[in-house]
Amino acid sequence: MFRFNGIGLGFAGVSTPDREGNCTATKWFTISYLPVIPLSRHKIKPIEFKGNSMSYQILSNENMDLREILTTYFYGWIIFPALILIPFGLLIFMGTPEFNAIFPMPKWTQFAFVALAIVWLAISVWKLKKWDQDRWGQKSSHPRP
Repeated sequence: MFRFNGIGLGFAGVSTPDREGNCTATKWFTISYLPVIPLSRHKIKPIEFKGNSMSYQILSNENMDLREILTTYFYGWIIFPALILIPFGLLIFMGTPEFNAIFPMPKWTQFAFVALAIVWLAISVWKLKKWDQDRWGQKSSHPRP
């Protein structure tokens, strides 16, 4: 699978690994890493995490799971963007002169709110990336072939 700047193919909806370290995952066409079209579902075995990509072996094709597809859309289009963008937007708004006109504060607080928004955005992206790596078992003890 290949993605360039978030556009391309990738797995989402990855299940918790079973005792053998196998899981199911849906192959998605993505734009800006957001799931757009589910293409197929597979049983896979994560093999090795190299840099920013996961190696895996496709063991079998599986039936598409409507519940998993709807869950992936919900998390990909609503939950994750909201967790990142709502606090980011609020912090940026709190740093505007309009907010300061309603709630007067020292000038340095406007800068502080904008700086906090940038830190929030960076930490959110970092935590999502860490969650994705942990989900794929980067630190797991699955046997390697």
